[in-house]
Amino acid sequence: MKDGQCPKCGAQTVYRNQHKGPVSGVGSILVRGGAFDRPEPLAYYVCTTCGHYEMYLEDAESLSYITDHWDRVEGAGGGSDTRRLPTLPPL
Repeated sequence: MKDGQCPKCGAQTVYRNQHKGPVSGVGSILVRGGAFDRPEPLAYYVCTTCGHYEMYLEDAESLSYITDHWDRVEGAGGGSDTRRLPTLPPL
């Protein structure tokens, strides 16, 4: 969606919100969880053709903190960042 094209319907009618004012509630995520830490804003991308939307945390410092302090989810591929195609049987 960040490239302006909707992954669901293929339309190029994607719009991004602009953060203005204080952040709270659904439009944010508490990254650090401390008593004095503020919620970090989420960027919303919405397709005005089909209504599909996605949320992203775009603050580089928060993303770095998450990498250093949160637990990484290990998928079925053993935590590898590369995606593999299924192995085909020999012909």
